[in-house]
Amino acid sequence: MSYRYSNIALRFCIACLLPVCVEAADFGDPFSVSQSTKRLESYSNLSCSQPDLSKEMGLVEVVNFALCNNPETKSAWIGALYQAEQVGVAKSSYLPSVDATLYSNGAKQNSKNTNTSVTTQSGSINFSYLLYDFGAREASVENAKRLLDAANATQSAKVQSLFLSTIHSYYSLFAAKALLEAYIETEKLAKESYEAATARYQVGIATPADKLQALTAYSQAELNRGRAEGNLKNTRGDLANILNLDPHTALNIAMPSTSGAGEEFGRNIEEMIKEAKKSRPDLVAAQAQIEAAKASQEEAKASGKPTISLSSSLGYGDSSASEPTRSSSVGVLLNIPIFSGFNTTYKIRAATAQTKIRELEFVRLEKQAALDVYKAYNNLTT
Repeated sequence: MSYRYSNIALRFCIACLLPVCVEAADFGDPFSVSQSTKRLESYSNLSCSQPDLSKEMGLVEVVNFALCNNPETKSAWIGALYQAEQVGVAKSSYLPSVDATLYSNGAKQNSKNTNTSVTTQSGSINFSYLLYDFGAREASVENAKRLLDAANATQSAKVQSLFLSTIHSYYSLFAAKALLEAYIETEKLAKESYEAATARYQVGIATPADKLQALTAYSQAELNRGRAEGNLKNTRGDLANILNLDPHTALNIAMPSTSGAGEEFGRNIEEMIKEAKKSRPDLVAAQAQIEAAKASQEEAKASGKPTISLSSSLGYGDSSASEPTRSSSVGVLLNIPIFSGFNTTYKIRAATAQTKIRELEFVRLEKQAALDVYKAYNNLTT
């Protein structure tokens, strides 16, 4: 009896620990889905070492710092990595599944003459493999892949947006400095004018109105200078925030170059709009969303069709009232959905509506891209 219980205990331990070990084992990336993501460092060749803030940083160093340290770029990459894992989840449906079932039961019967105790223990290992499902798995994988394309494009869009914001804040900082210097000079001139008007008033060659007018101009110049100082501090704080630093962090920023636009900006505006429609990441993401929605349609249609699966099981049972038993089975399972409460119908309709929404969103973004290029071109030439 002890042998039989130890045998059951061993089988119990194996059945309990095997799934844990298999799922917890580090198999790396069996479907190589992580390679489909585009991490920032992999395509921009940036060095993300922490720079010395005491040293002077030019525009390139500032942009590099922002791309490496801003949470938006990191979260965008993690979002793409998450979607890559969803591709792995979809591909896992092509592999078979194995699970174990354990059962233990104790029964006791009491009567006037006898007391009977029966202990029953059993276990089984089940194997299941989906052979054919009319394209549901293919559609699921395609949907996950297209969403991954959208996530990668969204990551690129965030990188470009951060790149532009960093450059804008960089030049805004020096524009604020220049404006402050201009207001300081204006304040000096206004002070000199006020002192001159006061002197003329004291010798009797100026009226009180002239002195008051000069004082008003001087006060206005002081106000403008104070506002410019506050604006410079806010602009410096904005740049520090983009760099993922505290707003009050001291920054040593190099003076930018003031070269004008090159001849390439004289191109035909229509060519620039076509290029934007072709390469803008938000449009690429929108197109990928459309393809993902179409794949969801096919997945919804296939969910209402039959599936063919291969199944097998191996079982063992032990009872104190009988001899141990062993069982095994192999079979093919055909599952034919007959009625699901119109679940499949509404899934198809929902997926179709989602596809139309994605298509309309693409059209809107396409028009917005053309308008953005048109306005940016005119602003630059102006």
